[in-house]
Amino acid sequence: MNSDDDIIGPSSHDTLRDVFQLEDVKAQSEIGSNITKQGAISRDRVSLAFNVSLSGHDLLRKFSIFQIINRLKYERRKSRPKPVIYMGTKSNSKTQ
Repeated sequence: MNSDDDIIGPSSHDTLRDVFQLEDVKAQSEIGSNITKQGAISRDRVSLAFNVSLSGHDLLRKFSIFQIINRLKYERRKSRPKPVIYMGTKSNSKTQ
């Protein structure tokens, strides 16, 4: 039989916001800029890039590699240009 202590409720949206502080985001952006610009965002690439600097090493100790990878993927999505969708009417090019 399960006790109430064994049951973990779902996470609310409020608890998942602002995981990274502004200085963490700035450091990740600087260290991971080459990763977000091109190529795969992989565990190996992130580990290599972040282990080179002291601030990157601190971020790896503070956050899981999974969290850092997801943040870098988010940064990549934000930097991509949004597609232009034309909502006009289609004209008939046939002349009579």
